[in-house]
Amino acid sequence: MAANDLKLFAKVFSAPLKLMVGISFLMGTMIVGLIIYTATVERQREYGVIKAIGAKNRFLYQVVLTQALFASIAGSTLGILLANGTAQLIMSARPQFLIVFDPIDSGQALLAGLGMALIASIFPTRVMAGLAPAEVFRK
Repeated sequence: MAANDLKLFAKVFSAPLKLMVGISFLMGTMIVGLIIYTATVERQREYGVIKAIGAKNRFLYQVVLTQALFASIAGSTLGILLANGTAQLIMSARPQFLIVFDPIDSGQALLAGLGMALIASIFPTRVMAGLAPAEVFRK
């Protein structure tokens, strides 16, 4: 009977949880994308100078992607640490609540963060591709 109840609860809560995970992934991607886009636009002049002295678009893509990866890894790691810290705080305040984080889930969160970085860096790299070095010197 307990196994049947567990299966029933898993079925009932599965769809809303999957929806929340999907929305969270989309929002995380948008936030990382906004951060990387802002950083790219703020440094557009420097990228234009680098492009004017002969750097290929591939190099600029690597710079933007590296920024996205570092921002995403830092954010994902901070999120995991905050989640674990909050769980410890809740369990010390209310011992009846047991919160368990599986290391596999933490690894999946980091991988999701890397996926967000890859997706979020697409638009800023397109901005870099269309950057004309001469425009930068006119401003």
